Parts: sequence; C-alpha cells; structure tokens
Amino acid sequence: MSILDPDREIYPNAPLKLVTFELRCAPFELPAATLDGFVAALQEHYPIRGPGLPHLVLGPEGPLASTGGARMFDLDRREAVTLDSQRLTFETARYRRFEDFRASIAQILNALTALDVALVPVRVGLRYIDEIDEALLPEPRDWARYVAPALASPLQHFDPAPLEHQSAALFGGAEGHNVVLRYGLLRQPAVDPAGPLVIDAPPRGPYYLIDIDSAWQGEAPVPPLDRWLLAKLDELHAPIRHLFETAITEELRNEVLRKERER
Repeated sequence: MSILDPDREIYPNAPLKLVTFELRCAPFELPAATLDGFVAALQEHYPIRGPGLPHLVLGPEGPLASTGGARMFDLDRREAVTLDSQRLTFETARYRRFEDFRASIAQILNALTALDVALVPVRVGLRYIDEIDEALLPEPRDWARYVAPALASPLQHFDPAPLEHQSAALFGGAEGHNVVLRYGLLRQPAVDPAGPLVIDAPPRGPYYLIDIDSAWQGEAPVPPLDRWLLAKLDELHAPIRHLFETAITEELRNEVLRKERER
C-alpha cells in the first residue's frame, strides 16, 4: 500500500484533465435485476443515466460491438460510473486528491459487492491525462524550461523544431504491473471536449501531453474483491505522482501550477 503524505502539495492550477479507473473481468452474468440494484444503490450520487460504453465481445462470426450495461453521471456530468458484463469503470474530470478518488471507488465497490456479483479480475488500470496548455506559459515560450530535458529533447534536436511529436516509454514492475508514459507536443486534445463528460477548457493551441497509465494484468486471488482491489489501487497509484513530478520542472510549478486557476 502506498503511504501518502497528507501535507503534500496539491497544485491549484494542475493541468489534469481526466482520471480513470478500470477493472476488467472475465465475462460474468449481469442479470437486469442486478444491474438495476447497482444503479439504485448509486442513484444519490450518480442520478443521470446514460448509454453504456461500447466494447467488443466474441460472437459466432467474430468480434461484435456491444453496449450492454449501464453508465451513470453525477449532476454536473463531471464524473461517470460504468458497469457491464466485462468491466467496471470510474471517470472523473474534477480530480483533487487520491484519497477522495479512492473513496469514490470504494463506495462503488461496496454497491457492487453487496449484490454478490462474482468477478474474476484480469486487469486493473489507473490513467492520468495532463494537458499543459502552451497559452498558459509566460513569454518566451520554451518547453525546455518546463518539461524535463529527456522529454523536451525532440523539440531541441531538430532544426526547424517539429510542430508536433509524441513518444512513449514502458516501465516494467513486479507481478504483472506495468506503467506506460505517453508524452509529447500535440495540438488535438487527448480528452475529447465534446465527449459525455464536462471537462475543463481544452488547450487553445499547442500543448504538452503527459499521459500516465499504470496497470496490473494477471490472475487475482479473490475474494474478498474490495480489499484486494483497493490494495491494488494503492500499488498502481504509487508511481504516478513520482513520474509526473519527474517529467516537469520547478519553473512550471512556480509559473503555472502554483498559480490560482482562472475561473
């Protein structure tokens, strides 16, 4: 379990656009009555019902698209919960602290385990997507001042500098745990501003992407699911903050992240 410093710095102007949790499972039975019970248990916090997320299932003639299950939103449409016969997800566009995020997932798990749904986890993932808007940087705008040299090097190595670039790095871990860091200078938002969730304003032009996906894949010793899954969540979260802090510079912290966000 990761031990977080309760006094750690929380940036008031963090560029975090979206955080997602996903539990993928071996296909399981999800009767309509069970799905209705899950929706009813979370109705107070996620009262808006929407369509389920599409995914692929194997049919007699090959992969078929399916949108079974339920997707629920909070009143502001800033958070969403999805359950179908292969996965459980939680998405938030108003992330503040990991403790709050974890508590929301615990609440969702409690609603699911109370219905005696038999789940066999095959993958658990956490994904944090940051979009650092170039328009927020003071002049002159030089990414080498704001992201780590290893990340900024493609912008400095070529003359003329590329208008866009994207790279990825894979970090291995123990017992099926891997972390993928995607980064680069982009122009199209990684998080769709026209999607079902209401997100903060997208970048107004070029931006620097820091996209971290921390995931476990394997065979899980369950039950009890909730206890195992929350412990796994802590393990997956542990490298994410360190990786983000390693990717940025103190100038970015002082000149952008520590400033109060414009409303």
